[in-house]
Amino acid sequence: MQRKVSFRNLAGLVGRATGLGEKEVTKQRSKFGTNEIVERVGSPWLELIVDTLKDPMVWFLVSISAVFYFIGEFSESLILILATLPLIFMDAFLHFRTQASTAGLRSQLSSKVTLLREGKEVIVDSLDIVPGDLVVLSSKNLFLPADGYWEEVDSLQVDESVLTGEAFPVKKSSIEFDPFVTSGEAFVETSILGFAGTRVLTGKGVLRVLSTGKSTSYGEIVQSVVKISHERTPLQSSILELTRLLVYASVVLCLAIAAIRFYQGHGWLDALLSAAVLAVAALPEEFPVVFSFFLGVGVYRLAKHHALVRRAVSVENIGRVTQICTDKTGTITIGKLELAHFVTSDNFSQTQILLMALAASNAEGSDPVDIALICEAKLRGINIPKRLNVIPFTEDRKRESGFFLYDNDLTCAIKGSPEVVLSKSDLSQNEKLKWIKEVEDLAKGGHKVLAVGAIQVSQKDVESCLEPEGGFTLYGILAFEDPARPEVKEAINYCQDNAIKVLMITGDHPDTAGAIAKDVGLIDSNPIVVSAELEPEKLEDE
Repeated sequence: MQRKVSFRNLAGLVGRATGLGEKEVTKQRSKFGTNEIVERVGSPWLELIVDTLKDPMVWFLVSISAVFYFIGEFSESLILILATLPLIFMDAFLHFRTQASTAGLRSQLSSKVTLLREGKEVIVDSLDIVPGDLVVLSSKNLFLPADGYWEEVDSLQVDESVLTGEAFPVKKSSIEFDPFVTSGEAFVETSILGFAGTRVLTGKGVLRVLSTGKSTSYGEIVQSVVKISHERTPLQSSILELTRLLVYASVVLCLAIAAIRFYQGHGWLDALLSAAVLAVAALPEEFPVVFSFFLGVGVYRLAKHHALVRRAVSVENIGRVTQICTDKTGTITIGKLELAHFVTSDNFSQTQILLMALAASNAEGSDPVDIALICEAKLRGINIPKRLNVIPFTEDRKRESGFFLYDNDLTCAIKGSPEVVLSKSDLSQNEKLKWIKEVEDLAKGGHKVLAVGAIQVSQKDVESCLEPEGGFTLYGILAFEDPARPEVKEAINYCQDNAIKVLMITGDHPDTAGAIAKDVGLIDSNPIVVSAELEPEKLEDE
């Protein structure tokens, strides 16, 4: 898969493997600024005050309260001020939560990063990164702080679910710095690209930074959230219109009553206060109070379900929803791999194949497959074997090997691509074809499939970390999947009972999507699948 990438930010740089020099860093920082994802302009609290004072009911009550205060009627003034506080404090509280959640988006980036500058590794704040910098990354400093391409990789796998929603790790490859493309754009394989906010699962690499701050893919997402306009809901607009009408009517009434009282011989202050008291009594000032309380209860209930509400008035819009478009991975599904299927050879049990897979896994790593195997082992009460030596997974090998002691015999266990493991097995050609068909059936269902094998080795093989070229006994294959959340089925049933149509949008295989849809009750029979790739016209029309 290719993506169009701009290299213009690297124009004028030498692209040394030792990193940028001090002059280049200064030049790039003056041109592109700091690596700041969330940037606030102006005072957020001033914006809150201005937004709140747009409500005519608020300033009308405050102005009448001020009049009572200046003539010495402190109790009446206090009562009117208290009537406005629920509305003001509700907006202030929600504004504070919004600011905190927006700022929290930056936590997806590493605060400290290791850079190569002038041939030395230096640790700097992520804000100091500029286009052209070389960032050294591994599973110890997980999150990528900027967008770029990989100049060096070593068994590197990256979790890009924060951008793509897919739980499977992405294997990365590298390219060298090319000064001839820095003046324009080029189509490149996404496997060489790294994106801010994603995280390293296994291996290590050196990333040449292309974009920083708001120009990154992650920054664009954050900015789209920050720039959401505060549109009024229909109910809020109706209340505002009614309030405005009542305020205008009250002003006219005030003036009329004040004129009558003054005509009757009362003083101008007495006439004005009498008119104001009558207007306040006639105005339903509980509108904003009750409305705020109603929205506050909605926000509280949503917060108990870990839902983030940027504006309280959004609660009303939830009741107007007629159709929901939802992602699959991480929304309908859990967002992490689980061991779903064992297909074992005739002579072996599930425990035996799991034990061999564990011997070829890194118990201290963050690979989703290894984590899923360790979780399954804990559920079954299986101890993780102590490995004597390891040959790690690489893109070339497509497998991981572990040497350990099994039943008093030195054993080499391998776990990896079914094609590779089967090619190293002692199976006949017909047996291999049978297993390949099994792998294909599971893969069509969207499973990640791995094969597991083992062979006895000598002490010399263990010490020299030498893996046999063939003769492995196939223990079987393992299939991993991202299962549905248990609470989703009930939620979808609720939507269907209330005439809310639910559409699932995913990049997965149609068979996988259909299986998940049936599992959560989205469909009863065969799913209606519309492919944006194969049927773009149908997708746009329907």
